Amino acid sequence: AAAPLTAGRAGRVSGSLGVEGLDPVTARKLNILSVGEGAETREDWDLLLACGCDLVQGYFVAKPMEAAKFSDWMRDWRAPGA
Repeated sequence: AAAPLTAGRAGRVSGSLGVEGLDPVTARKLNILSVGEGAETREDWDLLLACGCDLVQGYFVAKPMEAAKFSDWMRDWRAPGA
């Protein structure tokens, strides 16, 4: 299992990957959702989830899209392994 990410420290798998601000464990204690940013690969996704992130953002999840396409994407998207 990956070590928890902490403020000022970020995991690095490919490109720039990390959690800014509170670490996911502290965020959960404060009832705040944590967002892992920069997931470009399945390895990035797995690392951010193992670190306790509630949400993950990055090209692995979705490429930038027009706002008009977001509703359809949201309806159809499934998390890897779901």
